[in-house]
Amino acid sequence: MINRSDVGPRLLSAYVEATRPGGRGLVEDMRTVLNPWGFDPAEVRLPVHLFHGKRDAVTPPAHAEHWIDVLDDARPVWVEDAGHLLIEDHVGEILDRMSAQSPSQP
Repeated sequence: MINRSDVGPRLLSAYVEATRPGGRGLVEDMRTVLNPWGFDPAEVRLPVHLFHGKRDAVTPPAHAEHWIDVLDDARPVWVEDAGHLLIEDHVGEILDRMSAQSPSQP
């Protein structure tokens, strides 16, 4: 995926820009992920749409399975042919599914 001419340069640009002021943002992201969040995710009662690529080697499917078990109303969508960057090829499908399952606005 990162070797694709329509993906690699854009990702590289995003990573360069994200780290331009230094690595503090990346460190803060890791702290947020690895430390308690201040609430118990099991108490979330709203639907949580969870899209995950079955071929994801960065965040393996076991990670998604954990959240499916924890969240009361997890709505998993497994994308068989996708890896970590599944949004690159499936953004339309993801947005369509989310908008179809979202309550309509008055």
